Amino acid sequence: MPAQTDMFEVDHTGRKAAKLGLSHDSEIIIEIIEESKRLYGVLNRYQIGVVDCEMKRLSNADRSAELTRLWQDTFISYSNLGNLLTRYLPIDEAIEAEIRTEVATERKETGEAKKLDTIDDEFKKFMDGEQPPPADPTEEK
Repeated sequence: MPAQTDMFEVDHTGRKAAKLGLSHDSEIIIEIIEESKRLYGVLNRYQIGVVDCEMKRLSNADRSAELTRLWQDTFISYSNLGNLLTRYLPIDEAIEAEIRTEVATERKETGEAKKLDTIDDEFKKFMDGEQPPPADPTEEK
């Protein structure tokens, strides 16, 4: 991210990140969102350009020139978004690894809690004098 060069230059990305409660390290997310908005806009303009060319019944050369210009803008935005996502990939992988670790820990704790609950239930039955029913009803003596 380019540094602020003078006091009148505004760091919109940094300000948006701060408003969203993101740290300086997470400003890439704001850049991805901004580039996604640009990609959506250029794809929209490309679609409108295709319809416009059809409605104006442009010649093949004129249609080709117009759609080529629109496609270049679209592809540049697409490439920029791809570059940002590539930069974000290590961050995303680290987050995914942390989530997998947390889930594994929670599952382990839940399994241990269930095991302890089962032991507690058996102990309560024993202390309350509840003995499991005999296997054969004639053995009650």
